[in-house]
Amino acid sequence: VTQGYGSDQTVTLRSWDAAHDMALLVVGEGNQPVLHASGASAPRAGEQVYAVSGFDASGGTGGSITTGKLSDATATLLEDDARPGVAYAGGPLIDASGSVLGLDSSAYSSPAAATSPAATSVAVPIQEACAQVVVCVGGSFPSN
Repeated sequence: VTQGYGSDQTVTLRSWDAAHDMALLVVGEGNQPVLHASGASAPRAGEQVYAVSGFDASGGTGGSITTGKLSDATATLLEDDARPGVAYAGGPLIDASGSVLGLDSSAYSSPAAATSPAATSVAVPIQEACAQVVVCVGGSFPSN
């Protein structure tokens, strides 16, 4: 795996779920920041969200955060108009407090997403990602 335009890193593929377009890669570097899911109520349409991706729009070595609003939120799908960086979908979709709502995807689809406008982004809700790929302690993603 290449980190930005820097050095390559060896990672371990721990698990994957092709249907949800997700994979869990383990990087052998500790002391990384910990993300948490919101301990509040479930996400709802109209909520402000932020898509985080690895590269900025100009292709630089930084990151990108784009803002938008949720247009739909179910247990298996989050739809929003915050467009993550095209080449680096897979980052977290966060709320205004920085809590993780889901994982952005450029390929995941569902029957509900098939009728969505082209400008809609899709994310797998974090608890669904936990059930499918992450295998979280206690069965759920840690909340604040």
